[in-house]
Amino acid sequence: MSDALKGMLKLLILRELESGEATGYELIERIGRIVSKKPSPGSVYPLLNELHDRGFLEVSVRGNRKIYSLSTKGKRALEELKERERMLILDKIRFLMEAGILSGESVDEAVTFVMERREKRWELFRIKNWFRLQEAILKAYRKNPEKTERAVEDAIRMFEAVGDSEGGKHEEV
Repeated sequence: MSDALKGMLKLLILRELESGEATGYELIERIGRIVSKKPSPGSVYPLLNELHDRGFLEVSVRGNRKIYSLSTKGKRALEELKERERMLILDKIRFLMEAGILSGESVDEAVTFVMERREKRWELFRIKNWFRLQEAILKAYRKNPEKTERAVEDAIRMFEAVGDSEGGKHEEV
């Protein structure tokens, strides 16, 4: 596995454990739903061991199962990653301000907008086959933009109907 994939898998493990403890098997299942393909146990368990050895995870044993959770160091590392991302966003906003594209009054609005989108993006990643859907839309769009846009509009109406039929309100994503 490439270093980039290992890094992404480590981040997914930390992000998944942010919402609560899990076994290795549960992490494999949850990550599989996010990326539409389950990572192999041979990829996940060595990374869990590495993250534990480096102090990012705590491990407890219940019966014959290892339960993984974020350590204080792991929580701090995730917060630092979020802060780094926030700083990158602020750097981009500063550039837009210096270029005269964004005014000082709209900076807070822009930061809030981007951070909310980021959280929604993480939520969308939890939908099974989300990546596959994006790839299919892009492939179709490259071949036939007009037909793809009509299909996306139809899909949006169907999703809104599902949300409305379940008693929920739809929100623009």
